[in-house]
Amino acid sequence: RGKRLDEVIEICRRLWTEEVIEHKGRFYEFEKLMFEPKPVQKPHPPLWGATSSDAGHELMGNKGLGLLSFTIGVPPENLAERIALYRKGIAAAEPVGRFVNDRAATFTMVHCAESDDQAREDAAASFEWYARTATRQIATVPAWKRGEGGASYAYLSDLVDMDTSFLTFDFLMSTGACVVGTPDRCIEIAKRYRAAGCDLLLCLVQPHGIPHERVMKSIELLGKHVIPELQETS
Repeated sequence: RGKRLDEVIEICRRLWTEEVIEHKGRFYEFEKLMFEPKPVQKPHPPLWGATSSDAGHELMGNKGLGLLSFTIGVPPENLAERIALYRKGIAAAEPVGRFVNDRAATFTMVHCAESDDQAREDAAASFEWYARTATRQIATVPAWKRGEGGASYAYLSDLVDMDTSFLTFDFLMSTGACVVGTPDRCIEIAKRYRAAGCDLLLCLVQPHGIPHERVMKSIELLGKHVIPELQETS
């Protein structure tokens, strides 16, 4: 899996920076391939890599890739440990692109409302559904990929028999395992992500069945109150 990733990154980088390329690798082979239009960013767009394992965080750093991590169901303080591994990798990076992208991002559920009670009414069922369903689905990956690089997903095996009933809205909210509540509360939790070393928060604002009008209200509150506050204190 890692070798395939390396080859794909090399192909993309060359397509972005060269007019016409030829490639003969372990997994892919082609002649006279071109990509148009070329990216605006020079020499090429920042490269990012997604991972959820401890080893993967250090590996993304080693490759000089921006980090795309996940905090569904875990507090931001847990993220700090994984970002530390990423920074360790970055310190010894041999970039697969033409430059190191050293930004750390994480993905989590986000909902902002006028009150905590309103946030609960809007998001509780959807947040619980997403956290539990995602955990169950991710747990199937090692068996699904058995014989096709499945060993690299062995770290997920602990999820197979996990009782996900603890992933209640109260747990997610109280631990900061999602960004949810009033604007002030969302700011407070977002600052915990910043303290963990997170540079960019990827916000899942519609994880399941939150009504559209409430999603739009959440985006409005985030834009008016949360983002400006975080920009002013950055």
